Amino acid sequence: MTNGTELGSILHRTAPEAFIIEGAPATFEMVDGTRAAGIAEIDISRTSITIRFASDQPLTLVQAVYGQSSGRISAVDGAWQAGRVNFIASETGGQHLFVTQELIVDHGGADAAYTRLLFAGARLDGDIAFGGSVLLARTLSHNAVNHHDTRLGIVAPSVLDDVTIQRVLRAGSFVAGLDIEPLRYDLFAKDGALVRSRHVRGARRLARGAHSPFTGVKNADKIAALSALLAALPDLEARGEPIVAALNNIAASNQVSELDPGAVLLLLAVQAMATYHAHGEGSPVPAVSRVSELAALNHALDLHLSADDLERYESLRIELLDTGLFQKPGYESGRPQNEVKFIRDIAHLIIFRLCGYRGPYYRSETFDIQSAG
Repeated sequence: MTNGTELGSILHRTAPEAFIIEGAPATFEMVDGTRAAGIAEIDISRTSITIRFASDQPLTLVQAVYGQSSGRISAVDGAWQAGRVNFIASETGGQHLFVTQELIVDHGGADAAYTRLLFAGARLDGDIAFGGSVLLARTLSHNAVNHHDTRLGIVAPSVLDDVTIQRVLRAGSFVAGLDIEPLRYDLFAKDGALVRSRHVRGARRLARGAHSPFTGVKNADKIAALSALLAALPDLEARGEPIVAALNNIAASNQVSELDPGAVLLLLAVQAMATYHAHGEGSPVPAVSRVSELAALNHALDLHLSADDLERYESLRIELLDTGLFQKPGYESGRPQNEVKFIRDIAHLIIFRLCGYRGPYYRSETFDIQSAG
């Protein structure tokens, strides 16, 4: 299978989000290496992956501390595995309830040749230039009226590693204006047979609304920006540019429901790049003012920020990072709402410059389409 039509067929293959894997012999391996045999049933819903494990022997379990796992559970026949599970509670009848954020299901068959990524939260249609080949991106939920119900599929004519998948996720989140949610990653053989599925739940959550730098922009320009960012990310990361931190902070700013923490995160996205360009990796030179750093970045990337823009940013940096919130005048004046848009536009423009995108984009503060060139 090599042409776009066949890849499109893979992209549109049925991918249920909610289903049950019937009870089958499984092994629970605890973090200390202790193993327990039993029967495990898996219930995958839109929001969670639940495992009910009935042990062949009595088990006394306690919940793991935050950030730690209780162990792993896998099918005896190798059909599926959950590498990190967390014990929640013991039910009557000897069943133990676990949750996991990732479940890998092996379907057998030939070696993998293609990758399909399925996300919630974004609409995108086009062919993405990627490493000498093309990724097909298609909206799979054309009747959805809310981004929570929107589904995006991306298929690659190769096996994508985890580093590349994370780059697609970060770049896609930037273009979408929110942290898009991964649902499943599938591998297919050359003949189209499903080889392996990785189901993901709870690792990321969709925001209540998007703040995309491409609001009102044509789909072709979104594809161009995504292609540019994916092409630029490997080199930017290799050079030590804190591009991942910047993208993560921009995405995180869209997750919070209040302006104060959102604005702080956008400031951090800008400041991470300004500090790096002024001082390189490591701790910055102590300074009362950071205007010179943003001024240097403004010159290096040709951001077209005026002297007033630099002073405005510096005042906001001190206000938000030193006090942790917008001071008066507050929300009733509309000032915080305008200031967060100002910072967001700067953060977006830095990303455009770094990846070489020069097309149209939506400027938050002025509510219009402008050129990134």
